[in-house]
Amino acid sequence: MGPAGAVRAGNYKLVEVFEAGKAELYHLRNDLGETHDLAASMPDLAAKLTKMLCESRVRSGVVMATENPDYKAENDWRSNP
Repeated sequence: MGPAGAVRAGNYKLVEVFEAGKAELYHLRNDLGETHDLAASMPDLAAKLTKMLCESRVRSGVVMATENPDYKAENDWRSNP
């Protein structure tokens, strides 16, 4: 996984994967290894935690990274071990 942001609320953890443009939701008490993404089956909770993460960034003045226009997938060490 490349760059990501995350927020926890109770037993739930939402991971926003920037490069994939998606959010993953995990119930940590039942899935400590984060292998079962619940975002599709719990869209309201995923949306609530995504909003919480975005609001946290605004409050703390986070400057988000921007896409590198010179990026070439074939040169990405994560894709080519």
